[in-house]
Parts: sequence; structure tokens; C-alpha cells
Amino acid sequence: MKLRRVKAFAHAKVNIGWRVGPRREDGYHDVSGVMQTISLADELTLEADDGDGVRVIVPGHPGLESSNLVLDAAGLLERFARPTKITIDKRIPIAAGLGGGSADAAAALCALNVLWGADLPARRLVELASEIGSDVPALLLGGLVHASGRGELVRRIGSTSGFGFVLGISDQGISAADAYRAFDELPGSGSDRIEHNDLEAAACAIVPGLAARVEIMRETYGTAWVSGSGPTVVAIGSEIPERIAASFDRVELAEPVDAGVVLRLTT
Repeated sequence: MKLRRVKAFAHAKVNIGWRVGPRREDGYHDVSGVMQTISLADELTLEADDGDGVRVIVPGHPGLESSNLVLDAAGLLERFARPTKITIDKRIPIAAGLGGGSADAAAALCALNVLWGADLPARRLVELASEIGSDVPALLLGGLVHASGRGELVRRIGSTSGFGFVLGISDQGISAADAYRAFDELPGSGSDRIEHNDLEAAACAIVPGLAARVEIMRETYGTAWVSGSGPTVVAIGSEIPERIAASFDRVELAEPVDAGVVLRLTT
């Protein structure tokens, strides 16, 4: 009996150290760093039906329904396709440096591989993931992952443990393209700190007041950094003092998780 319904949980990530090289001839940058998937996750429900093609529904975010990396993932499996409705319950903030769109694409790729009976091996899924976006392979693997190249070269290196993350989230988002463009225009700002992110200065240049919020997090938790292209600020901690809650539009506690994508199957 063919499956009719699959639930997929797409976990966000935080970057723990992110080094960025000069722009390459193909327009990308060489990167090197570590990503850790966290407990904050979107939930995707994929239902095979008698509708027309693949439809994406994102309650509360209609702008994401016609332009979504999930559709790119479905396109890569087109020869196996069945009419399918994909509903995304967005819990990961958009354009926040937490990889929400890439996580959804990774989850859709894994779920459609099962729902449509493609039965592609994990190695092939990782290869396809790299065609969707630079963060997608790492988020498909999950856990603690080292990424290099433009992000498509990934190696799982285990998982962090014994601590949680405080996420200071801003309503203003930053697209990865804008962050890298600003990075190209700024002078270099390297650091030997493990958690240093080369894109932090770019994020702070784009979002007014972000640099001050980073400092507040550092003063409170001892260390803090911008995740990915920002503007989410990450610290290691398990409590949210009033000062931190008042400094951001939204604050979340998250834990590291070993999984990138988790599937639940229904006939």
C-alpha cells in the first residue's frame, strides 16, 4: 500500500564559527564552519491526493507559498512525483540566520523520497540537497556538522551536549544574499575565537542596533555571536533574564539535537 501522508520535522541550526573567503567566480564564497541543529523546528505535513501537482501552503505566510525551496526539492524528484499538498507550520523565524528555509527543503526532500517511493540512498539525497542551497546538505544530516566549499561539502562530527542555547531574535530579517554582499563591501574582521562568525559585522551593518544587542548578550552570558547571516544572536545559557527579554523582539531557549530531519509515516 502506498503511503498517503508523511510528517516531517525540520530542525533549525545555529552556526558555531563561520569563516568566509572571497567571492568565487561562480558568485559563491568558500566557507568553513560548524552548524548544530537545535530543538526549534518547523513541521511539514505532506499528503498525496488527487489535486494538481505539488502545492505548498504556509499558514500566516502566503508569500512563501509560490517561492519556496520546498518546491525546488520537489522538482528534483519530479520523475517520481504524485499530486501532493505540503503544509508548513512555520516555527523557525524567517530570514533569521537559523536556516529555516533550508531546513524545510531538506525535510521535504527526505519526506518526498519516502512518500513518492523514490527510495534514493542518503548519499544521493545529500548530493541533491546541494543543488537546492548551500545550507541544505548540513541540515539534512543534522547534529554537529562541519561544512566547507560553498556549504555542499559536509561531514557529521557528532553533537554538542550538556548545554542549551539562548536565541535573541529580531523582527527584521536578513537575506543571505544581502549579508554576503555587505561582507564583500566591509574590511576584513577576522578572529581566533571559536564562535566567531565572519558575517557578524555585515549583519550589524544591515540591522540598526544589532551590535548593541550582541554586546548585551555577551555581557550577560559571557559569550555570544550572530548565527549565519543573522540577525539572530546566540548565547550559551538556560535562562532568559529580563534585560535580555526586553532587548529582542523574541527570545527562545533551544537545545542541541542529533537529528536534522525526523519523519513520521502514515499509510
